[in-house]
Amino acid sequence: MKIEQMTVKTNVETEAFFFGHQSVGQDLVDGLEMINGLQKIAGLKDSNQIDSLGFYHDYIGENRDPHSKIDAFKSYLVDNGKPFKYAGFKFCYIDFNESTDVQTVFNSYVEAVREIETKQPHIRIVHFTVPLRQVDTGVKLWAKEFLNRNTQFKANQVREQYNTLLREKYGNARLFDIAYLETVKPSNEETLVRFKGESVRSLNPAYTYDGGHLNETGKRMLAAHFVNFVTTLR
Repeated sequence: MKIEQMTVKTNVETEAFFFGHQSVGQDLVDGLEMINGLQKIAGLKDSNQIDSLGFYHDYIGENRDPHSKIDAFKSYLVDNGKPFKYAGFKFCYIDFNESTDVQTVFNSYVEAVREIETKQPHIRIVHFTVPLRQVDTGVKLWAKEFLNRNTQFKANQVREQYNTLLREKYGNARLFDIAYLETVKPSNEETLVRFKGESVRSLNPAYTYDGGHLNETGKRMLAAHFVNFVTTLR
């Protein structure tokens, strides 16, 4: 949906929310600041205390190591006992490639969520799908296949395998679908790339400046959807 067609809420108040991320997650934070989406947005390192209201964010784990992000997220919430009402983190697209054991990563995530909810029952976990990358098309895609180079077509398939597991388990419970939102065109059609009888979702080129990170249009779009999503949390 075009952001111009949305009712973009601003200055929305949210109960204490922790968001763990790396670079693409920072795109969401940037977008929230651009549209003045939430009443209080603060980096944890810059905050002396956590109030009962506000959106707090920080970098967690290491890129290319999804398990490090799961462990960091769990440790932060379980070991430190922060007074958040909501908490979630997102993986980066770079955490998933053709060699990723998707089921093992997903099982680790589910177990971490279960442990957090058991030891810190006041925290409600918010789930985020893995962002996708823009997929080459036409000659570029065929050339990479011929040269046996890793392609974003294959990598996006792996990312969507994880996202499918996440949607199936948590789709009706506080899930923010970044991957889907990044693919939707202004016509409400998804950006799909077809190759050798298969198809995969692709980051909409209108939302990115480098095929992975979001440009200003993409940041504003994602932030507007997130603010609307936050207002539905219970």
